[in-house]
Amino acid sequence: MNTTHSRFVGVAVALSSILPTVVFAQMSISLDGVPDRLRFPLPEGTNQVLTATIKGGQVKTAWLAVQDSHASSRRVVLAKIGEFEYAVNLGAQEVYSVLRTKKVGGQFRIFAEAVDGTIAQSLAVRYTMFVVPESLDFPCDEARMTIYQRTSKWLPGADGALRVQLGDITAGQVAVTIHGPRSELFVETISMRNGDTLSLPLADQDYVLRLDKLEPIPEPL
Repeated sequence: MNTTHSRFVGVAVALSSILPTVVFAQMSISLDGVPDRLRFPLPEGTNQVLTATIKGGQVKTAWLAVQDSHASSRRVVLAKIGEFEYAVNLGAQEVYSVLRTKKVGGQFRIFAEAVDGTIAQSLAVRYTMFVVPESLDFPCDEARMTIYQRTSKWLPGADGALRVQLGDITAGQVAVTIHGPRSELFVETISMRNGDTLSLPLADQDYVLRLDKLEPIPEPL
C-alpha cells in the first residue's frame, strides 16, 4: 500500500508540472480623442490628437493603419506618452498620406503588437477623404453655379474638394480664388469681369471657369 501511494503521488506531481503556471490577459485598446465626424485632409495647421490606451500585455509597438499591415509605407507608428498610453496627431502629413489611399474614405484602426507576437486591434474609426479629383463629374458638358459676394461655394463635380471664393464686387469686377481640400490656395486669386475665364487644370482634363454675369446684391430700402 505504501508503494502504490508513493507512485500515485509521483504521477500527480508529473502531471501538474505540464500545466500552465502563467496566463496572459488579452490586450485591449480603447481610444480617446475621436471626433464624431472625421474628414480628411484636416484644415492646414489643425492638430487632432488621438490617444490609445493599451492594457493586458507588454506592448512592442503600436500603429495606425487602414488594415493590419507591417509595411512602413502604409502605417503610422504611435508615440508612447504614458505607461499604457500611445498617441498620434491625425493632422500629421504621414497620417494623411496613409489614409488617402482610400480616395472616398473608409475606416482605420489602431493596432498593437505584444512582445509575444500577438496583435490586438481597436474598434474601427470611420472617416471621409477629400482629395483633388483627376476630373470633374458633370451630368453634362458644363455646370452652372451662383455665388454671392464675400461667400464661397463648392465647385460642382469636385466631391467637396475644390471651393470657389468671391471677394467684394467693385467697379464691375470681383476677386476669385479657388481653394483645395486643405483650404490651401489651389488657383491664384485673379480679378474677373463679365465674360472672363479662369483655367482649372486637373490631372486628366483642363477646365475653364467662366464668369457669366455679375449681379451686385441690391441695398435694402
